[in-house]
Amino acid sequence: MSKLLSFFIQGGGMSVKDLRQTSMLSKLVKLLMKETKMLKDFWDSKIDQAPSSNFKTVVKFSILDLIILNSNDPTDIPQYLTKNIVTTMVLVLSRVESSTEEEAAILMVLEHLVEECKKNPELQKPLLKKLLQHPGKITFDEITGKF
Repeated sequence: MSKLLSFFIQGGGMSVKDLRQTSMLSKLVKLLMKETKMLKDFWDSKIDQAPSSNFKTVVKFSILDLIILNSNDPTDIPQYLTKNIVTTMVLVLSRVESSTEEEAAILMVLEHLVEECKKNPELQKPLLKKLLQHPGKITFDEITGKF
C-alpha cells in the first residue's frame, strides 16, 4: 500500500482530483492513523522527503489536511510541520504566480490548524513555534508599527 501511494505521490497516473474523488488519501490516512508511529514513519520517509512539484505539493498538503482533520490527539499535529513543509508553505504563498491548487491546499491546512487551535489552546504555542522557526526569516509590515 505504501509503495502504491508513493507511486501516486511521485506523479504516477492519477490527478489530485481523482485521488480526492476515490477517497484513496482519506482511507490511507485513516489506516495509517491507527498506529501513530506508522503514520509518522510514512510521513517522514515518503511524504516529507519527496521532491516537490505542483502535483506533489497539493498531495502533501491534502494528506496533512486529512491528518489534522482526523487526529485523535491534536498535540501530535506539530510533528508533521517539518522544516520542508513550512518552507514550502512560505515559498508557495509568497510566489507572485503560483498554482491556485497549491495555494488552496495550503490555505485549507492553515484554516484547519486555526480551527484546531481554537478547540485546543495548548496547541497554539507548539504550532506557532513550528511556523515561525523553520523558514528562518520573518518580515513584519512597517505599516503596523510593530516589530
